[in-house]
Amino acid sequence: MNKTRQLIVRITEIQFMRLADAIITEQKNKSTIVRAALDNYMNETHKSSDKQTQNHNKNKKTLL
Repeated sequence: MNKTRQLIVRITEIQFMRLADAIITEQKNKSTIVRAALDNYMNETHKSSDKQTQNHNKNKKTLL
């Protein structure tokens, strides 16, 4: 995967300390952890919107 985009994000001191702990514990770099967190967020958001769409469509009556 070619990674050419950069993103600057401001985080709290507590978030930074938790990230630093994760970097040490998991032996990964910041970018890898942030990419994984973003992927997880996007996947959960997508699943949630899919469920809302399914519920919306289920409540619609079809015309024959």
